[in-house]
Amino acid sequence: MRRPRRQRGVALLLAVSVVAVLTLTVFPFVYEGRVERAVASNLYTSLQARHLAEGGVAIAEALLRLDGEKREGDPYDGLDEIWAQYNNVPVAAGGGAVSMVITDEHAKLNLRRLVSGNTVNADWRSYLERLLVLVAEQDAAEARRLVDALVDWQDTESTNVTGSGGAEETYYRSLTPPYSPDNAPLVTVAQLGLVKGWTREIVRKVTPFVTVYGEGRVNPNTAPREVLVAIGLDETQATRAVESRVRAPFRNINEFREATGFTGNLNFLTYKSQFFGVTVTGSFRDSVAIVHTVLQRGQFQRLYWRVE
Repeated sequence: MRRPRRQRGVALLLAVSVVAVLTLTVFPFVYEGRVERAVASNLYTSLQARHLAEGGVAIAEALLRLDGEKREGDPYDGLDEIWAQYNNVPVAAGGGAVSMVITDEHAKLNLRRLVSGNTVNADWRSYLERLLVLVAEQDAAEARRLVDALVDWQDTESTNVTGSGGAEETYYRSLTPPYSPDNAPLVTVAQLGLVKGWTREIVRKVTPFVTVYGEGRVNPNTAPREVLVAIGLDETQATRAVESRVRAPFRNINEFREATGFTGNLNFLTYKSQFFGVTVTGSFRDSVAIVHTVLQRGQFQRLYWRVE
C-alpha cells in the first residue's frame, strides 16, 4: 500500500533534520580533533627544530674547543681554522638539518671602547665615524652627530650634551613614549636603536661590524675590509691585509706592518680571539628555529642567548 505523498514528505524532512543535527553535533568534534592534531604536530616539529638548533650550539662549542686545543702553541686565530670552515654548511641530524655561522667578535669594532666614564676615546671615535660613512652611507657631519649621541648615551653624566648631535635626559624624556638614556656602556648592539638618530636602517647596516663583547681589540686575521679601513688603513692596505692573511695569517704586529705598509697605531690589535658569536639554524619538516648566542672561549660561558 503506497504511503500518502504527505507522509513521504514528512519522512524526508525528518531524515534531513536528523542528518543536519548529527552533522552539527559531530562536525565540531571532528574539526576540533583535526585542529588538535595539527597543533600537536606543529608543536612537535617546532620543538624538534629548537632542539636541533640548541644542539648546534654544542657543536659550535666543540669546534672552538677543538681549535683551541690544536692551536695551543700557535699564536693566532684566523679564517683558515676549523671553526670557520663549517659556516653555512648544512648537516643532516635527527631527521632534520642544522647549519651554523661562527663569527669572531674581535673582527668587529667594540662600541664600549668609545667612552670610559666621561672620557671619550678620540681614536675610537674616529673609527666609528669612518665606519658609519663606509657601511651606513652617512656623510661625515651626520656620522659625527650619531657618535655624539652614542657618547652621551654611554657616558656617566646626564646633563652636558656632546657636540651638535648629542642628547641627554631632557631629550629622551620628551619622546613618546619617554625613556631615559642608560648613561652606561651598551649591553647589546640592539640598544643602538634607542639612541638619538640611530634609525633601524642604520643599525641594520652597522650591526655586522660592531660588538659589545671582549676587551675591544681587533683581530686583523678575521676583520672584514670595512673594519680594517675604519681603523685607519687605506683601501690598498686593507686589500693587502685580506690577501696576505689567506696565504699566512698574521701572528704579530711586525708581520702585519710588513704585509700592509700601515704605520699607524696598532696597539689595540690582537691575533688570538676569545669571544665568538654563533647563529645556529635548526630545521625539521616545515619548522625552523634560530638560536643566537655569544660564547667566551676558555670557560665557554654563554654571554648572550636568544631564540627565534
